[in-house]
Amino acid sequence: MKTLAILSFNRTGSTVVGQCLAQAHNKDYIGEITSISENLMRYDENGKDINVPYKLPLPDGTYIKTYDQIDGSVQRTFILNNPKPFEIGTERYLKEVKKRSQLLRQNVTNQDKSFFKIQTETFLKYFEDTSLLDGYSFIFCARRDIREQILSNLVSKHTNIMHIGFEDQTVDVESFDINYQIYDFYVQALKKTNRLFEHFKQRGQIQNVIHYEDWQHDVEQILPLLGFDSQPVDTYKKIKYKQGHKGNLVNNLEQVYEWMADDDIFDYKYTI
Repeated sequence: MKTLAILSFNRTGSTVVGQCLAQAHNKDYIGEITSISENLMRYDENGKDINVPYKLPLPDGTYIKTYDQIDGSVQRTFILNNPKPFEIGTERYLKEVKKRSQLLRQNVTNQDKSFFKIQTETFLKYFEDTSLLDGYSFIFCARRDIREQILSNLVSKHTNIMHIGFEDQTVDVESFDINYQIYDFYVQALKKTNRLFEHFKQRGQIQNVIHYEDWQHDVEQILPLLGFDSQPVDTYKKIKYKQGHKGNLVNNLEQVYEWMADDDIFDYKYTI
């Protein structure tokens, strides 16, 4: 059986695509195996997946995730008992990198495949070694409108809301300013993403490119776009804001768009 995985940076709908891909194989999607979190997380009372600062006492339900080989497959597990972030450079962190590196290779040889995401920025930050991904075929998730992708990253960074779960809801958050340093972090991460895309494209490991704009209004279009039969899917819902478009949350939106005008990254096209 082919070993499939999602390859993407953030805010491309990659979680929803991963959920659909896993469901097509009667499996659970197990998230970003490459994200060795320096943040704790929890699901709030409305089902939103939010970051939690490491400040005792921690709210109930706070967790740190890890991965293990269990019953013949790679599985995601949640550490709820005294969870602590993985601090870069510590022995605990280095052990986690080694374990997940082994699991990336293990999934290729497993008969029972798992479905997860290789998040481009975290893969290059924590792992670097592209040979860890030998044997994978990737579904690459992208946006045609890269400005919207960057803006979505900037908004989620400030709201700490990554997903809202399986139920529709409208989020009310305060507006904010974006500074150039944070903006540039996402631009540089996307440049790294493009280089990684080109690397795996040259190696013939990109099986599909799927653009968010082609399915954003109908998640049941995802599987046919990937070459699978259409079927009902149960996925996370799109984040909706009380203020309307997410750009309405950004006080200095015009300035952000001016920054975007200075970089040719926004003209990049993902093709195979």
